[in-house]
Amino acid sequence: MTGRSGITVIMPAFNAAPWIGSAIESVLLQSETSWELLIVDDGSSDSTRDIADRYAAMDGRVRRTSNSRTKGAAGSRNTGLAEARSEYVFFLDSDDVLLPDSPELLRGLVRGSGFDAARGEMSFYCHQRWLAGEPAENSGRSEIRASGYPASGFTLHLYRKDFLAASGIVFPEGLGIGEDRVFLWQVYSRLSQIPVVHAPVYLYRLNHGPRHPSVAKSRDFLSGLARIRAHCAEKGRADMAAPLLDIAFIPEWLGRLHTVYMENRREAQAFLDGCGA
Repeated sequence: MTGRSGITVIMPAFNAAPWIGSAIESVLLQSETSWELLIVDDGSSDSTRDIADRYAAMDGRVRRTSNSRTKGAAGSRNTGLAEARSEYVFFLDSDDVLLPDSPELLRGLVRGSGFDAARGEMSFYCHQRWLAGEPAENSGRSEIRASGYPASGFTLHLYRKDFLAASGIVFPEGLGIGEDRVFLWQVYSRLSQIPVVHAPVYLYRLNHGPRHPSVAKSRDFLSGLARIRAHCAEKGRADMAAPLLDIAFIPEWLGRLHTVYMENRREAQAFLDGCGA
């Protein structure tokens, strides 16, 4: 248990055995000690649960819980939010890495500014090569920035848990893709400003195939975008669709995450034009 000033790192996991060990190790190596790592298993059929349990047996700050049914990454993150015991929460995917001192750095920004969230930068790593955001290129400078709307990066933020709960902010379940963008829109729509540090806090690894089965094919990707638009309309916020489907976001994903998106970029562009994005 971390106490109210601690940080809960929420890690959804599904068949993550090849990578989850290094993700857990990156949390264990943090200099900050008042944290808990909450691993939410989503019905894995490999050794993910066994690996998580081994770490939990070695360190009492690590614990695993399991969804009663398969919920996907969004539902798993919501489970983590409901069970988090700390004042602050941070999201870490089971195939990525938390960079040293990141939660402590972001918590200092939140405390020092009085805001409910803080943001850092991301590094990309693929086959032992930096693709973007190499640490040496980051200044470490911090600033207070008008919140606007970020293109992506919900995992680059530390959030005050009570702020999320009081605002009713959770991940929409069942979209299949884009839940993080809806989540971030909810956060930023309630913030006029946010502290930002120009230093990498999160290592996004691109060493393997599609991260989620739902985005393995371009038609699933486009279907996911359609579900985002439908979700906005259902909530009476059709105006959300344009920023959530920001055209700047699509080429980034198409170019970096899966080559099949590049092959269908024109189709994606046509879809976005229809959304008014």
